[in-house]
Amino acid sequence: MANYLGIAAAQKSLEASVNRMFAEFEAKLNKSPAVKVTVASLSEEFVTFKEQTLSMLKLLRDQIQVLSDTQDAWEMSHRRKYLLFNRVPEDPAEAVSSRIASIITEQLKIPGIDPASFKACHRLGKSSADHIRPILVRFNDMHVKTAVWRKKTSCKGSGYTISEFLTPRRQALFIQARKAFGMRSCWSQDGIIFVKLASGRRERVGSEEDIERLKQPISSVQPPLSSSTPEPGAAAALNAGSGTLDCETIKSKRR
Repeated sequence: MANYLGIAAAQKSLEASVNRMFAEFEAKLNKSPAVKVTVASLSEEFVTFKEQTLSMLKLLRDQIQVLSDTQDAWEMSHRRKYLLFNRVPEDPAEAVSSRIASIITEQLKIPGIDPASFKACHRLGKSSADHIRPILVRFNDMHVKTAVWRKKTSCKGSGYTISEFLTPRRQALFIQARKAFGMRSCWSQDGIIFVKLASGRRERVGSEEDIERLKQPISSVQPPLSSSTPEPGAAAALNAGSGTLDCETIKSKRR
């Protein structure tokens, strides 16, 4: 909200400045024809007008970004009770709710789950022989959803995977982060995208600019140590951070 109020205040100031400039220019036009207009004065006024126009366009972009961020955050908050079950083989006669309940109770070892535990449970998209459609599940109880998410690593070896139901914007950013840092170095938690850098440092990603910044070599992001000899424990920390962990293990360690 503070960001939006700052943008609104800047817009009013720029709008007043542009209106004042137009008024001054119009007053000059209405003066006596004897007033000499030089190329230098026209050039100066053009530069001023250009700067004001570009400032207004930037302000408009900022406003659109704020509204976009607000909409995305609102939509993500409404997806908190949802999870996606991926790679569950399709069957024309399947009862999707029963299938998911069986996976949760048998594979994840969470008792007391039945089709009534879901407010919604269905596949996404049109049936196709080219791919297996994911199953979207909305849980009645947030605690059950959290328990399922925490035990998603139990699906390892089954062929199934469980992921968050990200907004289209965050899903696109997640895919882009995976391309930049690798599948095993990216994960999401409560709709927030994280990456693990080669140094072992974990960073939050909220925009394409974040990805481009984090893709830079560590030496260009962090200042080097003044001494060529590593500080005590630094080498061990770097060695520990360079180990390769699978995505699910990383997420499990975070919790």
